[in-house]
Order: sequence, then structure tokens, then C-alpha cells
Amino acid sequence: MTIKPLKYRPSVHAIERLREYFGTSEIHATDYANELMVGAQFVEMAQKGRRVFKSVVEDVMLVIGEGGVIITVLPPPGKGKNNAYTMHEGRLSDVIKAAVQRELTKARRTFTREYRAITEEIAVIGMEIAQLSLNKARARSPITQKHITDKVALIHARQEELAEDRKALKAEYQRLQDEAKTYAVEA
Repeated sequence: MTIKPLKYRPSVHAIERLREYFGTSEIHATDYANELMVGAQFVEMAQKGRRVFKSVVEDVMLVIGEGGVIITVLPPPGKGKNNAYTMHEGRLSDVIKAAVQRELTKARRTFTREYRAITEEIAVIGMEIAQLSLNKARARSPITQKHITDKVALIHARQEELAEDRKALKAEYQRLQDEAKTYAVEA
């Protein structure tokens, strides 16, 4: 019995993908990877000199680096975190995801800025109410006390309006995050 030399060596990541997608044990992953490469068709030259091959044995693509190292295995349709071959057939999807991610980041910055501004304004109003309460306690005239009480009621109403605005802002941002998740963008 002769031992045939192995041409390709899968990386640890590629071994994990083979195990995940095809149930191959780690011990037999190298042999299985070489079987996948038998008759594989060249697809394209990817970044950093990596070559992408489509296997004729299974519906899978393999990315080969320098020295015959199998860097990763792209999953068959319906398996894996991303759908099959997103780096080739999903360019529009990648563009959409990037645009949604940019808009979500922009919305996060805007939300944070506005949320902090409203919170600061609420705190300032709280300090103003406290000062007016102190003035009311010091006031001797019932008329002055009544004016201060009326003013506190108006300011407190403004504080409640701001709290509602802050709540609505937070709900809108949460809606944007949920919508971004439909495009598989991490929110």
C-alpha cells in the first residue's frame, strides 16, 4: 500500500468549518479536504493572492492560500452564518449591509447626543425646581409663595414634556435597531 502525498493542508478554521458543515472528524479533515479539491474548478483570484475553488464533489467553495493551505471553506447553500458564497454572489447584499450599518451608526451618534441633551435639560430644570422650592420655604408672603408654586407647576410640566420626548426618542432608536436587524446588521 502506498501513501499518496497530500497536496492541501486545511487550517484550524477550515477544519472547524468542515466538521460543522459535513460532520467530518478532525482526524479525517485533511483527507476530506483533499477529496474536495480533486477536480475542483478555479473561480477567482481573491485578495492577498488567495485562490477560490468550487468543488465538484460537494456544493462548497474553498479558499486556498500560499503553500496549499486551505484557509477557509465557504458553506453550501443554507448552511453557516452567512448564506452560501456571499463573497461572490452577495455583493449587492454586502453594499446594503454596509449602508445600513453606516446609517445605524449615524443614528446611534445622533440618538446619544440628543438623549444626553434632553437628560441634561431635565436635570437643570430639577435644579431650578429645587431652588424655587427653597425660595418658597424662605418666602413670608402667601402671595409670593403662590406665585412660586405656580411657577414650579409650569416648570414641572415642562420637565414631564421633556421626559416624554426622551422616551419617544428612545423608542424611535429601538425601532431603528430592530429594523437594522432585518438586514443582519449588528445593532
